[in-house]
Amino acid sequence: MFVNRIINDYFNKKNKFIANIEDITENERNDIKFLKFEFIPGLSNKIEHIFKRFLNTTKFVYYNNKNVYRLFSKVKDKDDISQQSNIVYKINCNNCNTCYIGQTKQYFKDRLRQHKNDCNITNINKVNKTALATHHFKEENHNFDFDNARIVDRENNWLKRNISEMIQIELNTNNINFKTDTQNLNPHYKNLLLKYTANQRN
Repeated sequence: MFVNRIINDYFNKKNKFIANIEDITENERNDIKFLKFEFIPGLSNKIEHIFKRFLNTTKFVYYNNKNVYRLFSKVKDKDDISQQSNIVYKINCNNCNTCYIGQTKQYFKDRLRQHKNDCNITNINKVNKTALATHHFKEENHNFDFDNARIVDRENNWLKRNISEMIQIELNTNNINFKTDTQNLNPHYKNLLLKYTANQRN
C-alpha cells in the first residue's frame, strides 16, 4: 500500500512535468536550462520563484532524498567475518612470533576448519602439507590462534588475490610460508615493497 502510493506519486509528478515540457515550443525548448535541486518543503518554491524573476528560461527539476534506503532501516547485518570469501588472511602462531598468510575463495570459516583438520595428529604424514601444518608438527606442536585469525585483504579476482597474498607474505617478514609461495612475485614488486617497509620503519 505504502509502496504503491510512492510509485503513483512519482509517476503523477513525472507525467505532469512531461506535459509542461510538451507545451513549450521547439525554439523555447532549446533555450531552456534545467536545474536539479533537492526538494525542501517551504523553501524550494521560494527559490524557484526568485530564479524565474531573472531567468525565464530556467526550469527546476526536483528530487527527493527520502528514498527506500533512507525510509527503512537495514535489516540485514554485515556478513560475519567467518562468512566472508575471496580473501587473504593472516593467522598468528601462539607459541612464537610468526604468522601464516593464506588466500581462499571459500568462506573463511571453512578454510579455518581445513587448517585445524590439517593440524590433527592423524595428518602428520600427509603429503603436500601447508606451511601452517608443517610448522605445527615441526616446531613441537606449535598451535595457531585460529580464533583471532583476521582478514587482511578482499579480492574477487583470482590472479589479483594471489598477488595480494604474495605481497602480504613479503610485508610480514616473520611469516612461516614456503619460499615457493612468493616465487612468482615480480621483482619490481619486491623492490617497491623493500622501499615501502624501509619508509615504515623511519
